[in-house]
Amino acid sequence: MEIKEHLRNPNFYFVLGPLVAGLAMLTQAAVVLPRAATEWKDQQEEFKATEARIAQILIYAPERLDYKPGKTTDRQFDYANIINAYAKRHGIPPSVYRVSSKPGTTGKEKTQRAEMTIDNINIERLSAFLSDLLAQWPGLTCDTLTLTKLKTGKDNWNAFVKFTYDFGSTG
Repeated sequence: MEIKEHLRNPNFYFVLGPLVAGLAMLTQAAVVLPRAATEWKDQQEEFKATEARIAQILIYAPERLDYKPGKTTDRQFDYANIINAYAKRHGIPPSVYRVSSKPGTTGKEKTQRAEMTIDNINIERLSAFLSDLLAQWPGLTCDTLTLTKLKTGKDNWNAFVKFTYDFGSTG
């Protein structure tokens, strides 16, 4: 028999249909379902991490829940107060850091620059501090971060950070 004869025979389709459906079910069971289960687990872990982050916001900055767009006068940006609050939150004592800020404008946009020096800090604490600070204030950018390794230990660093805050940004 030739292929054309098989294609004309209705029994061919009665066999081919269930074979294709079975192959589709095997593909679903072998590929799609395990991938969906992995994605579900990842989403559950992300949800737990986000839930913990929301709990931190409720503890440290409950005023963020009352945020209303267009009402930015409630949150005035001041380097000294903000950096002190975040340093305290991350266990960085005032004796190990220094902050100096300079008001300034560039063109039509009003910006303010600051420099911060932190003595003897570990990378994990520094990254958590910077991460929280930059996440809370969208107009704040870290222009320069310079790390100098200290000889006193494996994870001891001096950090020099330059910030710029753009008052035109939301935040």
